[in-house]
Amino acid sequence: MDAALKRDSIKWAIALVIILLAAFAARVFWLDRHPLWWDEGLNVYFAHQTPAALLEETRITHDANPLVYRLAMGGWKELIGSSAFTLRLFSVFLGTSAVALTWAIGCWLTSRKTALIATLFVALSPMQVHYSRETKGYAFALACALLSTYAWGRKLGYLDLGLPDLGGLVARLGWWTVYVLSTTAALGAHYYLGLLVLWQGLWVLGCAGLALARKSAPRREILTRLGLWLLAMGVVALLLTPWLLAVLDTTVEMVTGVSVGDSLPVWGYLGQVGRVFGAGPGETEPLASIAGGGMAALSAIGLFGVRQGGKAEDRRHLAGTWRPGWSRPFFLLSWVAVPLSAAYWVQTAYSFFSPRFLLYLGPACYLLVAEGVGQIGAGYMVSALSRRLSAAASIALAVAIAGLWSLCLARVYIQPYIAPGVGRLDEAEEPRPAIARIRAAALPGDALLYGYIWQAGYLYAYYPQNELALYRTYYTPQTVGQELESIFAAHQRLWMLDYRIAAEDPHNLPASWLEAEAYKVESDWYNRHHLALYLAPDFQTPGVGSEEGVASFDGRIELRYPLVSVRLAPGDTLALPLRWRALDALNENEDYAVFVHLGLPGAQPLAQSDGPPQNGLAPTGAWAAGQQVLDRRALLLPDAIPPGRYALTVGLYSSDGSRLPVGDGDSLLLGYVEVER
Repeated sequence: MDAALKRDSIKWAIALVIILLAAFAARVFWLDRHPLWWDEGLNVYFAHQTPAALLEETRITHDANPLVYRLAMGGWKELIGSSAFTLRLFSVFLGTSAVALTWAIGCWLTSRKTALIATLFVALSPMQVHYSRETKGYAFALACALLSTYAWGRKLGYLDLGLPDLGGLVARLGWWTVYVLSTTAALGAHYYLGLLVLWQGLWVLGCAGLALARKSAPRREILTRLGLWLLAMGVVALLLTPWLLAVLDTTVEMVTGVSVGDSLPVWGYLGQVGRVFGAGPGETEPLASIAGGGMAALSAIGLFGVRQGGKAEDRRHLAGTWRPGWSRPFFLLSWVAVPLSAAYWVQTAYSFFSPRFLLYLGPACYLLVAEGVGQIGAGYMVSALSRRLSAAASIALAVAIAGLWSLCLARVYIQPYIAPGVGRLDEAEEPRPAIARIRAAALPGDALLYGYIWQAGYLYAYYPQNELALYRTYYTPQTVGQELESIFAAHQRLWMLDYRIAAEDPHNLPASWLEAEAYKVESDWYNRHHLALYLAPDFQTPGVGSEEGVASFDGRIELRYPLVSVRLAPGDTLALPLRWRALDALNENEDYAVFVHLGLPGAQPLAQSDGPPQNGLAPTGAWAAGQQVLDRRALLLPDAIPPGRYALTVGLYSSDGSRLPVGDGDSLLLGYVEVER
């Protein structure tokens, strides 16, 4: 008998290991194929902050997420690394851990067969897989919620308020510690986990009330158990209250600000939750409704099945933890129903809601669904049919679920869903080309301006070893000049990373100052991200002399220019200050562009800077007589430029390409550049 049980246990263990490997593979597959998106970049940024800075930034940005997940991710990055892949890997391991915890809870509440089916569902559920692949706190909250529920209900005996059998005081203290810390971590990952604590509290109070009414245990014992739970919740509150008090006003302000839509009616709410739990986020009709409706039907069947107690061999494997009656099915039902109902009322007050906030209810739902599948396969619900036909029906259900989910998982890998109002990830959001350009050209001592804190998160993830000094562009027209001058006092080169707005856009406040006052080295779009590089207004290239030459273009415009004799390497930048002066008033038909060319006579330029003076902010057609314009030109030498001695020329040309005469030609020689490798 012992050998048979051992072989049987080995088979269950092998099946569990296979499912865990499948869960890990489903979560890690193509993990880095898609770029981070806004919320992920936000969390990466916060994970790089100290606790004090995290609190300050949360208040400044009115962020509505608590701190524990971000602190945990900060510790993870110190151990494993801070690339996008390694940070997402944190959620992969947490999501896989949730699969293992589902097995433990399933064996405790139902049977090993049901637990294994539920574990498989959690392993492959599109919703569970999706949120175990992001640098967001949902997988963390899920794992902590399951651990909290298992410690509280199973190890501490709160399923029916019975005394735990833990083998001594040390073991009991250990599990109380696990319960308190896991509950604190769950609440500290997402505020909607407060509904889990609400359910646990109602369950404890209800069990205590029934026990007192039935006198099924000594009154003192019941009140002691109730008091211990309340004490544990007091410790949780003490751990989280300082943070909550510090951010309460800004969090409420943010949630109120984004709760602009109408709340969902009850059937719309249940339908949305069911569709996402059944088919994953963002799935369209009819697939989502079929999956959600099927799950609901199987859960109802499963609720009856849990009451039945499973087969005799399953009860034997539960080793005495099975208790006939309604406590376990009602425990599972209330685990889902209480937070689900409470969340409905919360979203009536604050309409900012997503089914992902309830991800931690997934394992309980899948336990009920798994029991429903098992009941059909065992013939409990269709006793008139043969056992063989019942087994075929069970297999058909599993195949149907797998077929539906395979379609949904394909979308998770190919084009994952982001959020309502955003839809699925657009590849135009890809930030990696822009960051690759920074990695290729950044120099020690460079600084970078960014507008959104998730952009800084992108930099931390895709350029982990960067030495850039990062500055956020929270400026006003009154402070922008002073702020940028102070940055240039410490850094000679400044990158500017924008989103959906170019540096040349007049609505781009800091960039407008830079366009007028600094040397623009490069400016380009990388999908929806715009990247520009500027040099300080007082930047000097060695060899660009202080001696000036003077030239006249067609007797209309005078140029004062530095004499140039420099030695540079490929990838270096030549800063060239040009001082123009209108000798006469120019009209709108005299809009000229400036060109600065580097190359060999008669050949195409190897490097150039073309465009109107001052990056278009001082068009020549509007110059008054005597007006002076300082035009800072920057010439970036290509990496592939061959060694040699090249002429540097400057000139003016009109919209039809004709050049203004200067001296005996149409361009002015400023000097020579010696390129050396």
